[in-house]
Amino acid sequence: MKAYGNVNIVYKDVERNIFKMTELVAQKKYEEAYRIVNDLIAGGEAPHTIIATLYRFYRRMFFSVISGKSVSELTTALSVKEYAVTKSLNLAKKFKKISLKKALDLLSDAEYQIKSGKMGAHE
Repeated sequence: MKAYGNVNIVYKDVERNIFKMTELVAQKKYEEAYRIVNDLIAGGEAPHTIIATLYRFYRRMFFSVISGKSVSELTTALSVKEYAVTKSLNLAKKFKKISLKKALDLLSDAEYQIKSGKMGAHE
């Protein structure tokens, strides 16, 4: 396997774990969700990568529920597969829109703080 192939596999694993973690948060199983984050970090995943992936995932969920667009329109607008949009929509329905917005704002701020050097990735 080529080196870039490993990166893709790891990224898909992070996305799968982020989805699983978000499902657990929707079910209010916070300790289990926290364990997934700890496992990702213990496995060598960079905290800023986890935050960035969470941000993209929550942004997709939030946009999906507030846009009023169809699944096919969202697929085009978000440049993701139909399966990802459908999963995002189904999961987003388990959250209040305001909760998604608050989570998105927190993740956006954390990502900005890390990228700008105002906060370390492990804080």
